[in-house]
Order: sequence, then C-alpha cells, then structure tokens
Amino acid sequence: MENKFKPGRGIDIGTGILVQSRMTEFGDIITKSVRDSFLEIIPANKLVASTMRKGLAKSNVSFFESDDKFYIIGDDSLIQSIERQSVIQRPMSKGVISATEIKALPMFKALLKELLGDPMVPNEKVVYTVPGTPIDAKFDIMYHESVIEHILKDLGYEGRSINEGQALAFSELADEELTGCVCSLGSGMSNIAIVNLADLVCKFAVAKGGDYIDETTALALGFDANNPKASEVTPNLVTFVKEQGVDIINVDTSDRIKMGIAAHYKALIKYVVNNLVNELKTKRSAVKFMKPIPVVLAGGTSLAVGFVEMFSKELLLRKSELPFEIKEIRHSSNPLNSVCHGCLLALLSEE
Repeated sequence: MENKFKPGRGIDIGTGILVQSRMTEFGDIITKSVRDSFLEIIPANKLVASTMRKGLAKSNVSFFESDDKFYIIGDDSLIQSIERQSVIQRPMSKGVISATEIKALPMFKALLKELLGDPMVPNEKVVYTVPGTPIDAKFDIMYHESVIEHILKDLGYEGRSINEGQALAFSELADEELTGCVCSLGSGMSNIAIVNLADLVCKFAVAKGGDYIDETTALALGFDANNPKASEVTPNLVTFVKEQGVDIINVDTSDRIKMGIAAHYKALIKYVVNNLVNELKTKRSAVKFMKPIPVVLAGGTSLAVGFVEMFSKELLLRKSELPFEIKEIRHSSNPLNSVCHGCLLALLSEE
C-alpha cells in the first residue's frame, strides 16, 4: 500500500548523501535518500552510446544524457565508478556547493529533483540544513544557502534553512528540553552546536569529515589523482569499504584498506575534538548551564564500530577545559536520518 503524505518536507543537505523526511497521514516519518554524486561517461561513438543507453536503462540505473555524454547520478554513480575505476564527482565539497565543479549547479538540481519529485501542493514548504561557519576554513555559506533556495523554487518548493546542529537538537534532545551539545559528523564537515531550550547558543563547523578519511586513506595506499585507472585503491573504493562496516578499535590487520580507515578515523576524531574544545573555550562566557548537559553524536561518519567510544575517550580527556559539565555522551537514535527528521519537526512546530 502506497503511503499518503502530508505536505511539508525536511531535507538534510549533505556532501555525501541528501536525505528527505516526510510525514504520513498517520503520523509516521518516512525517509528517502540519494547519494550526492555523479559520474560522467563519454561514449566513444554513437554505437557505443546506443548500447550503453540500453544497458543502463535495463539495469534501472539513474542517469540522463546531455551534450553526447551520460551522467549517472546517485547511488549508482558510486558502484559504476568502482567498476570503471573512475572518480565520482560531487556538486558539493566540504559541506557547501562546490566552487570548482563546473557542473555543480545542474547536477545538484538533478539530484534534488530525483529525491523530491513533484511538490504535493504549490510552493510546498521545505526546511533544509545549512552548515555552521567553519573555524578552520573560509567558505561562502550565504552563496550556498541562496543557491539551494533558488533551486527549490525552480522545482516548485518554498525553502527555509535551519542550522544542521539545531536540526539535530530538534530530533534528539526532546527529553532534555532541547538543551545540550550536538555534533553532526558528515562527509564534508563536522557541525557542532550548543542549544539551550531550543535557542542556538553557538554554532560552528570543522571542515573535515568522512571525505578526509577516504581521501587520505587512498593517498596512503598509492592513489594517483592524475591517473586513477592505474591506482589499485581509489577514494571511491575506500568509501565503499567504509560503508560496508569497519571496526576502528579492533582493527582487521589483514585488510590494509580497513587499517588505513581506522588510522585516519583516529586522526579525524582528535582533530574534531581539539577544535571543538578550543572553540568552546573562546565562548565560555556565552555557554553557561546550571546542570550537566548531554553530548549527542550523529551523521554517517559516526557509524563506524567504535566511533562513539573513541570520540568519548578523546572528549573526556579534555572535559575540564569545557565550559559545561557532561551528563553523557551518546549516539543518536537514528544517526543517518536524525538531522532530516529534525528539519521536518522544526517545520511542523512552526505550523
């Protein structure tokens, strides 16, 4: 039986994955996701193009054609890139619309259309995430936000942004009166926010996430960006292995890719915790709580086995430097979808 939905959607605009949440007429929240990437293929001639077109269609691969090229989008782009030993392209980089990818805007629009489909009603409302300003890089968040809003409008939607951390708080801190510290660790960025009774006390981001692990692991194992077809290990392959499941504490020493992933996970966690603590030190006067508060971890990068334990250990070593006491450090109840759920809850709370 097909679900019937209420108007209104929440979208987590991730560098690696776009995730949508909608509410059914019975009050259940249903999610849908699409990988935020594409693969460009240039056929050698018209005969090859005709055969390729039929093969892709028969395999139900998501693609479209433009200027005599094939563009495979979404999850299929990762699988095809591994099989072809190519490198996928992304409309986004480090949490925002890519400034260097020429096809970023049309591809991002195609992926959003793939995810959303047609609006249920004219100007259907959407709440979507934007990252905090990174403390270790310079990005134009305003441009990123404006692009998303205009693309949504072109697709027939009315968009409004919410900070990614605040969206996570809506989803995960209901039992704590929307008060706590939240960390959303995605592909491009790690977003941190402190909320007090739903009020966003402070927000910031660190410009490293899961992509850092994939890229540095591949480089450590000999990846040559100038000649990916000659490389045994590509960042895409590392992504695939990582998403199949990796234990970063009890490392599989027989698998060099998993060993590389575990080593770079450790480096990433140290980097994020160090930046989190140092930034909160500067905001000590603004971040004041009478009681200990929870720290909640979410995002695709947090899914590795042992991640929460390793992150907790690093953060607790620095707990005396924080401007608050820690009640607990816990994993989100739904690490991949909690942010987009929070977007939808924020939209519904307004209405």
